[in-house]
Amino acid sequence: MKKLSILITAALFVLSMTAVAMAEVDVDVSINKDKNITVNETVNINKNISIRVSGDKESNGGAAESGSHVNASNIVTFNVSDGYDANQTKHDLIKDSVTSNAGITHVNQSAGNMNNQGNVVGIAFTPAEDSFAQSQAAVDQLNAINLVNITEEYGYVQKTDLITNSINDNRGIVGVNQSVGNANNQHNVVDLAIGTDVTVAMAEADLGQKNAANRVREVGTWKTDTISNSIGAFLHLFKEGHLRGLRVLITALILLLSARAFGADFSLHFDSFQESSLVINIGNLKNTLEESDTSHSSIIKDSYKDNMGLFNLNQASGSLNNQSNIAIITFTPGKSLSDIQLDYLNESTDNTVRYSGILRRQSIIENSFDNSKGLFMVNQSPGNLNQQSNIFIFSMGSAMVLGDSELGAKTGGNVIEYASDADVERKDVLKNSFSGSAGVAIINQSSGDLNIIRNNLAISFSRETVK
Repeated sequence: MKKLSILITAALFVLSMTAVAMAEVDVDVSINKDKNITVNETVNINKNISIRVSGDKESNGGAAESGSHVNASNIVTFNVSDGYDANQTKHDLIKDSVTSNAGITHVNQSAGNMNNQGNVVGIAFTPAEDSFAQSQAAVDQLNAINLVNITEEYGYVQKTDLITNSINDNRGIVGVNQSVGNANNQHNVVDLAIGTDVTVAMAEADLGQKNAANRVREVGTWKTDTISNSIGAFLHLFKEGHLRGLRVLITALILLLSARAFGADFSLHFDSFQESSLVINIGNLKNTLEESDTSHSSIIKDSYKDNMGLFNLNQASGSLNNQSNIAIITFTPGKSLSDIQLDYLNESTDNTVRYSGILRRQSIIENSFDNSKGLFMVNQSPGNLNQQSNIFIFSMGSAMVLGDSELGAKTGGNVIEYASDADVERKDVLKNSFSGSAGVAIINQSSGDLNIIRNNLAISFSRETVK
């Protein structure tokens, strides 16, 4: 036993010594693993929406209707000053004018060539009970197959549109167009269908603006559109208490969306009907524009301050631009069903722009629109072949809105060519403006070319009584 014990002890000692002496171990392991995962998931979504609409009023107490139709065109006209009447200057000035007016104020100013400008206001109003109000406005503006060929001495301003210290202390609706450019289409449309007890209120507007197969060539021209110290201190157009209805609209939308999420059954009763309809077709087709050593400026400075109301403005110091501002307003005092339809097509195809020399473009809004309230729609274009539009649709007294819109834009085949000596500088500036303002402001600025810019805003809400 003693010998066996010694042998076991010796063996353990040798094993321990061997373990300490090992310096490296290589281990190769191969693992094959197969795993199958099966997930079964079933999702059921059921959404049921039932809308019942009923009405028991007939529009037989009276009616008010307004209709406006405008057709303006320049076709196969020529303006040539290349070697014949060069160094011509044109300055349009409105100074210390158009002040302290009440109602509707419209101003058009154009030192340029072949411009179509217009302002239309359609108002259908009746105080009769259970009445019908309809306002329609249709505008068509066309520039086709025209030629502008102007050569000037670059370095001084040859053409200006200036409104200074004017259009102040007015109240109502104001529309302004300015253009020192060429072959521009500018229009402002306001369409209202309202009444104190109307059953049906319908406002419709149609707008067509086209520039087709025109040729514009300018060398050495310097042009400026300016509004300075003007369009200020206006009074309100609508009662301020109506704007508080936006809170009711937001609350109603939240409740409506929440109800739809869980599948609800709506039983709505309407005692009146509103319709807002707008069809617009705007295009620039197969135009040619050439410029060398030119300067274009559109400027709003120290203006549109302390205003309350509805204001539309178009400024175009460039050429072949389409600009429009459209406001459609309907109002019924009851609980109405409102239908809003918008069809819109923009087309810009096969236009050619060629630039050489020094080219300067700037649109500036500075120290303006402070402490203003209401609706402001502005287009500025020192560029060329731009399409700018602002649309505002306002429906008040509606309990439910049905909207249908078709928006389309087509572009293709447009070419912009810059010569080797082309020096281009463009500026769109909005500076120190809109401080303390409230309401809706829709602004388009474009010192570029061949742009399609449109802003669409529709607001609908039910009234509330503020005591």
